Amino acid sequence: MNYLYWNSNKKNNDKYVIDLVIENDIDFLILAEFPADDVNKLLIKINLNYSKKMYKLPILANNKLVIFSTLTVSQFDYLEESNHVRFLRFTDLDINMKINLGMLHFPSKLYNGEDELNMVVIETNNMIDRIDNSDLESKTILIGDFNMNPFEKGMLSTSGFHAFPRKIETEKLKRTVLSVEKKMFYNPMWKYLITEDNPIGSYYYSPNKAYALFWQVFDQVLLRPEFIPFINFVGLVTSTTKYELIAKGKVPDRSISDHLPVILKLKELSVENG
Repeated sequence: MNYLYWNSNKKNNDKYVIDLVIENDIDFLILAEFPADDVNKLLIKINLNYSKKMYKLPILANNKLVIFSTLTVSQFDYLEESNHVRFLRFTDLDINMKINLGMLHFPSKLYNGEDELNMVVIETNNMIDRIDNSDLESKTILIGDFNMNPFEKGMLSTSGFHAFPRKIETEKLKRTVLSVEKKMFYNPMWKYLITEDNPIGSYYYSPNKAYALFWQVFDQVLLRPEFIPFINFVGLVTSTTKYELIAKGKVPDRSISDHLPVILKLKELSVENG
């Protein structure tokens, strides 16, 4: 199955969303900050143009993520949710695995400090532990706008998401620190921190401050290591066949959104394809 997450920055960018869905054969569409009045219109447009039928999941009062899926509501188990994350369990028939899918949109650093963000990280990790322990056969994937870079403590530490860039490390599955066992996530989004190609992040911000990172890799996908053999594609998308999503300065085109979309594609790989 194929998964698309995009922070739309409160803009109706439906023509770009529709192209991304069709061109990438998307099964799960997750939108953050999408205008509420345009949600039903978008679903109608997708179903008029897409070969697959998509369904809208109920929008919870305290969680503003818009979620469309080719799976029907009866094919999900609703697990847990908060103001910032929502978890569903279902079977991905393409790889024959049960998935705990965590879709998230964490608080912005523009309005919240590290302490507030850490509160959300701890809350989400507690949810993940409960969900993992409730069904040992299912494995967890996180996708969304973390409002953290891959190298930050909330992403790397055992008290955070414990997510690492190298497959060989995460294939150990877990680590024990101070007698506490913690499962690992694989974070493939580190690749955007070690390239000079564009993009080198999902979000660009140029503050008038002494310390400025400019590019941020806020929009990420974290996977339990068991999914590594099934990754067909994971990364940021800068264009469709019709539209460029980046401006002339090679940064996200803010007239469309200030974030780039992130896509994950999972499938059973043939022996020849590895």
